Amino acid sequence: MSDKRWKIGVFLGNVHFAHPRAMLSALEDYFRDKPVDVLYFLGTESVSFVNNLTDVQAQFDYQYLSIYDYEKFEEFDFIILAFGNMNIAQGIDNKMQYLQKFAHVPCAILQDETTPAKGFNIISDNYGAMKQIVDHLIEFHELENILLLCGPEHNEDSIQRRQAYLESMISHGCAVSDTMIRYGDYTENVDDIAAELLDMNRGAQAIVCANDEMASAVYRECEKRGLRVGEDIAVTGFDDIPMASFLNPPLTTARQESRQMGEMAARLALEYLEGAEVPAITRVPTTVIMRNSCGCKVPEEKMELVSAKDESVAGVVDDFRRVWNYAMMGPIITRELVSVSDNVISFFSRMAECLIDMKVRSSALFVQKEAMINTVESGYSMDDDVYLVFEQQGEKYRVYEREESPRIGLKRGLIQRGGIEDKGKQYFTFLIFDGERQYGILILETDAEDIPYMYLMSLHFGTAFHFHEINNSVREERTNLINQNARLSFSAHSDSLTSLLNRRGVEELIRKTIVENEGIRACIMIGDLDHLKEINDTYGHSEGDFAIKACSEVLRRVIGDHAPLGRIGGDEFLGMFLVYDKEEQEVGRRLADVKLSVDLFNAVSGKPYYLGISIGTICFDCGPDVVLESLIREADVSLYEAKKKRRSTIKRSEEELIMAENAEGYDSGYPEFGNEDDDEE
Repeated sequence: MSDKRWKIGVFLGNVHFAHPRAMLSALEDYFRDKPVDVLYFLGTESVSFVNNLTDVQAQFDYQYLSIYDYEKFEEFDFIILAFGNMNIAQGIDNKMQYLQKFAHVPCAILQDETTPAKGFNIISDNYGAMKQIVDHLIEFHELENILLLCGPEHNEDSIQRRQAYLESMISHGCAVSDTMIRYGDYTENVDDIAAELLDMNRGAQAIVCANDEMASAVYRECEKRGLRVGEDIAVTGFDDIPMASFLNPPLTTARQESRQMGEMAARLALEYLEGAEVPAITRVPTTVIMRNSCGCKVPEEKMELVSAKDESVAGVVDDFRRVWNYAMMGPIITRELVSVSDNVISFFSRMAECLIDMKVRSSALFVQKEAMINTVESGYSMDDDVYLVFEQQGEKYRVYEREESPRIGLKRGLIQRGGIEDKGKQYFTFLIFDGERQYGILILETDAEDIPYMYLMSLHFGTAFHFHEINNSVREERTNLINQNARLSFSAHSDSLTSLLNRRGVEELIRKTIVENEGIRACIMIGDLDHLKEINDTYGHSEGDFAIKACSEVLRRVIGDHAPLGRIGGDEFLGMFLVYDKEEQEVGRRLADVKLSVDLFNAVSGKPYYLGISIGTICFDCGPDVVLESLIREADVSLYEAKKKRRSTIKRSEEELIMAENAEGYDSGYPEFGNEDDDEE
């Protein structure tokens, strides 16, 4: 090996699946003792991508597709792209065009035969193993009515496995119709697709699945219908993940050598960099493993099963205890971060200390100048600069003031190369985001086995980051709102307690907005602070003021800075927003945002009472003939129904009071004004 210190980027998707997780483990093991710095970009997708791209969860999962674009800040010598896992949810039509962004650096393309500009391909023998499975069902078990639960339609592995199924069926004279093939997403969450296959193909003799995780869903659906796998219907899988051995009956499948693929990619990458001849394409063999789910009667002592020698009772208990500890730590850390969110240095110092507590060897957080709004519909636009907020090494860390944060431009490097005498350093990337707002990327030097826990921690960081952003922009937002009101001559129409518009001001602005947006769909929202009278009577008017102000801040964030919102009574608020998305989805998302904000407030407020907000809505088309009073009456009807579901009292139980007293408390930063003690009903 030369005396050059190489820097390699690894791009993986679906790292919560067994196959890419095994590849990742092999890559980590191979590079560990080499003078190579490796940066892993870890993407993940959910079932909602394949089923419904407009699903709210898909909006959030879509964030992960942007993680690969942070590559533009690095200068890699080589890139390993597990493209078959990366593109499951992306629906990339022109792969060459997508891969062109990596044309400047040699690449190893895994699980896809698209030739890189420089580099080579590594792919499993998907076709041969799948054809052998289908041939076995037809020739040995004499089955004809065989269905296919395929992977994503445009995924390379999926295409090859489908082709093998079709050619085997056709060559044996077995009929194939469109209803006999359905597409899943390689997760086990495809029960509804398995049900559809069985519903449309009564009397099916077998279901061939493109991977083991989807086969487990077929098992569940068969059990619901009283179908015995291996007797009434044959089921097969692909990959031979550990779960395949423990299904009942054990699953006939094809063993994909995931670790071998990962190790081969690492070894050939280094050979390529050293100038050695590397084959343009390498096929990793797969082996069909016959078990009893296909109808074979293999004695248990002769059946090839995954070894469970490492799954000792002590090991399982240790893993459970570890997962439990991390699960409990997350909400506690979120609360701690929220409690110091008004101070930049304290906030990021606590974040670095959390990573030290989790035994992370080193870390760095890079953020964008402003949060990136990232949705399925709008896509995203990432700046060409990110800023280093903090860096941690062992027990030491440094947090930068905003004006002092080092700026990292294109190809400047998110990680630095080590010395040639050092062992390899391996870093893993995690996006920091909350909902549609993406803040940046966290880079950790840790172990691959800790990725699930670090992933959960990054989600907690994202939630706290959003609260930090809101808390530190409150003064600026308040100033902007005052300036906006002055420009629009609304200074006389403000509510003194909340700084929102009063009834007159908000109704005038809503009428103006309705006329100016003729033909556009909009929604009137009426919010009611639950049990204000009880708060005033029990805890005093100053607490009532506090609750009203907190309610106004929640609704202000949900409605948006530039949408009409006002306080029209002691405990009642009126607002309007335009609907550019699907109506049901848009309204549902905003109602969910109200609940999330209220839950976060109650978790950290330290108050002896709960804050609750009931919401009523009515959607309509803007135009000059709209009568606002009629819309308000209709929204009031919706509000009345919502209030039926509120808590009967805002008082916390004795146990909840103890938890509230232990909370750090929530400082609104607003003076105590007298409030109108209106009857809330």
